[in-house]
Amino acid sequence: MPRDELHRLLDALDPDTRARWEEYLAEIDAEVRERGPQAAREHLEAALRHLLAVGWAVHLCYSGDEAQQVMAPLGEAASAVEYAKNALAEVPKKPEWSQ
Repeated sequence: MPRDELHRLLDALDPDTRARWEEYLAEIDAEVRERGPQAAREHLEAALRHLLAVGWAVHLCYSGDEAQQVMAPLGEAASAVEYAKNALAEVPKKPEWSQ
C-alpha cells in the first residue's frame, strides 16, 4: 500500500486508534530497516504464537460450547497466517533485499 493510501486509511480512524497504529507502524519501519524481510517472517510466526495463546486461554477459561464461536475464527485465522507464511517463502524479495 503506497504511503498516501496508508495516510488516508489512518485519517479515517479515530484519534486514539490512529495514534496507536502510527506508533506501531513506526516501530515496524525500524524493524524492517534493521532486519529486512526477516521482520515479516518473525511477525507471521509471532501471529501464530499469539493465536495459539488466545486459543489456549479461551479453552482454559471459557465453557466449551460458547467458546466455539471464538475458537472457530481463531482456527481460520491461524490457517490464514500459516498459508501466508508458506506463500511468503515463494515471493521474490525486492532487489534491495535480495543480496
